[in-house]
Amino acid sequence: MLLLYCMTEAGIERKELLGVNGSEVQAVEHNGVACHFSDSTESHPSSAQADALAFWSVVDRLFQQNTVIPFRYPTLMKDEPAIRNFLATNAEIYLNELQRMRGLVQAKIKISEAASTPALKTTSPASGTEYLKKRQRISQSITGAVEAAKETGSDLVRDWKQLQRKDATILFALIERGALTELKSRILKLDNVAAQVSVSGPWPPAEFVNCDSELPLLSKTKNG
Repeated sequence: MLLLYCMTEAGIERKELLGVNGSEVQAVEHNGVACHFSDSTESHPSSAQADALAFWSVVDRLFQQNTVIPFRYPTLMKDEPAIRNFLATNAEIYLNELQRMRGLVQAKIKISEAASTPALKTTSPASGTEYLKKRQRISQSITGAVEAAKETGSDLVRDWKQLQRKDATILFALIERGALTELKSRILKLDNVAAQVSVSGPWPPAEFVNCDSELPLLSKTKNG
């Protein structure tokens, strides 16, 4: 079995890159794209975290100088002919996406309740109204911070995606790699924002990939 790392445009150097369990990272190229992979061995539960870190280290090394579309970890294929068959059908889809996002990266902006906000308590029925009022104020603060972040980055960001998590709102920004430092500076200098805001990146622009291709059955992840 082979472990897939990511897709890139063809012709990039890997410089003896080693992946999970020290396996050499190789590539199959077809119609302008490259699928990067290594041999896969059954991982021991005790090494699961180390293996995942090794996987993302490979993706990150390739990402430093190239646009990448990462696979979920762990995504497997039977052998190189299976990869070639997959690319014969899907190479054009990946190439179009890689070219569309060439030079672009993803920033992650997490907006959550301000650390100074008093803890909400529901120990007494009489506190229900006050609890709802506090929740509303927190929601308004987070909404205001989201709008402020989008406004301050409007001239830099190509596209936005927004997700709601239980404890935070997550903004993903698609941006030129060279403009990310400026975006981070602007976000962290926002005034009059009653919320906790953090920025991380650059990350591969995975949230903005529009690949409709399906991996063959043999390549489905161990996690389903």
